Amino acid sequence: MRHSRFLIAALMLGLSACATVETGHAIDPAAQARLKVGVTTIEEAKAWFGEPSQVRRHSNGEVGLIYVHVKSRINGFTGNGDSGSEGLAMEFGPDGKLERFQTTSGPTSVRAR
Repeated sequence: MRHSRFLIAALMLGLSACATVETGHAIDPAAQARLKVGVTTIEEAKAWFGEPSQVRRHSNGEVGLIYVHVKSRINGFTGNGDSGSEGLAMEFGPDGKLERFQTTSGPTSVRAR
């Protein structure tokens, strides 16, 4: 019984030293595959991806929707961590139809000195 308490306490301490932070919505690859220039509307994009991280309205009537998803994990004992991000930027014409889009993604690692 004494050993199991120690094991439980050690496990809880180990888990408490790690932190994961996530911001934004994960970008669904299946929804990305449905994007069609000249066809997809702003309403469809919002239905597929949710509310954007940022909306840009241009003076010429174009609208930009930007989606950003970041997930970071840090080890409290070592200070090491990793982070991954993905982004999707879409530009819609004054008619509300998709004109162009771009995706980005990338992992990063952080090491304590």
